[in-house]
Amino acid sequence: MAGSAPAHAHVKWFATFDVAAEPMPLSQVLTPVFWAALAFAALVLALISLVEDQKLGQWSHHIMNKLSGPFEGRMDDVMRAGTAVFFVCLWVIGGVYLTPELKTTSEWVPWLQFAIACSLFFKVTMPFATIGIFALWGLAVQQYGLFHMLDYPIFLATAVYFTLFACSNPYLREMRMPVLRWGAAITLMWASIEKFAYPHWTTPVLIAKPYLAAGFDADTFMTLAGVVEFGLAFALICSPLARRLGALALAVLFIAAVIPFGKIDAIGHLVIILILVTIIGERRQQDRTIFLTWARTSQLKFAALAGFFLCYYVGHAALFNHNNAGHSIALIGKANAAASAEICTHDHGDEVHGDHDHAHDEHAHDGHDHSDHVHPPGTKPHSH
Repeated sequence: MAGSAPAHAHVKWFATFDVAAEPMPLSQVLTPVFWAALAFAALVLALISLVEDQKLGQWSHHIMNKLSGPFEGRMDDVMRAGTAVFFVCLWVIGGVYLTPELKTTSEWVPWLQFAIACSLFFKVTMPFATIGIFALWGLAVQQYGLFHMLDYPIFLATAVYFTLFACSNPYLREMRMPVLRWGAAITLMWASIEKFAYPHWTTPVLIAKPYLAAGFDADTFMTLAGVVEFGLAFALICSPLARRLGALALAVLFIAAVIPFGKIDAIGHLVIILILVTIIGERRQQDRTIFLTWARTSQLKFAALAGFFLCYYVGHAALFNHNNAGHSIALIGKANAAASAEICTHDHGDEVHGDHDHAHDEHAHDGHDHSDHVHPPGTKPHSH
C-alpha cells in the first residue's frame, strides 16, 4: 500500500491528458494481476467484517477514538475551518475553479471563493457556501464538460454537508456525515476506474520519478493502485470499522503523496483529507448495515466495481462517440457474474445460494457464447 501512495496524486494536475481519448479495452484491463489484487482486497474487507464485533475490532475502535480524542465533538469545526482555508488558498492562487487543472480567466471567481470561505464561519450564511460551490462546479462543467467534472462529486457532497449542518431539523442534520462518506467514496471509486482506463497518463510521472513505482513495472503498478483505491473507497460505505480503517489508510496515502508532489497536491486534496479525518473521528460503532456480512460485502464490492466500469466505459462511449460500449457491457456482465459465483461458493447461507444459483442458470442458458478473455479469481486464463 505504501508503494501506491504517489498514485493518489491526481494525474491531471501533473501530466498531459485527453478526456476524449478512448479508454483501454477491458480485455486488457481485466488481467490476472487485476483479479489477484481484487481477490486479496475482498479478503481483507471480509476479514474486517468478521472481526467487527470481536475484541480486535473493539480495540481498533478504541485506538482511533484515542487518536481523535482532542477533536471529539469538534469534527464539524475542523471541516468548516479546513474548507475555509481551502477556498482562501484558491483565492490567493487565482485562476482556477476548484482544482488545479480547472483553469479560468474570470476575475470574479476568486472573490466568490473568498466569499465562500467567509460564509463558513456562520450557520446563517452556510447556504450561501452551498450555492457558491454548486456555482463553481456548474461553471466548470460548462467549460470542461460533464465527464471531466464527474471526477469531483466530492465538492457537491461538501456543499450539501454545509447546508445540512446549518439545518435545525435533527434528522436532516444527522444526514450530513453519510452525505460526506458517500461523496468521498463515489469520487474515489470513479477516480480508480481512470487508473485502469488510462494508465499511460501516469507514465511520464513514473519516468520522471521511477522510485514511485516501488519496483513494479508501470502497468502492474497502476493496476495495483487502482484496486487499492477502489477497495479503500468502497470501505468508506461499509461497516463503522471498515470505513474508519479505510479512511485512515486513504488519509495516509494522500498525505504521503504530498511529499513528492508538493503544495499543489496538498491544496488540491485538502477537502478530501478533511473528510477522511472526520470519518476517522466518527464514533458511531453500532451502525449496522447490509455490508456487515462478509459474503454480502464481497458480492456488493464486485457489483460496485462492475457498475463503475459500466458507467465509465458506456458513458464515455456515448459522450465521445466511439464503438467499444457493447463489448464493454458484455465483458463487465460476464466478469461480474463469474466473480459473484466464486464468492457464492464460500457462502453457506441458503438464501444467498439460491439467488446466485438462479442467476447462474439464467446466465448459462441465455444462448450466448461465454468464452472470453476475462479471468475471475480461481479460473485458469486462456492462452492469448
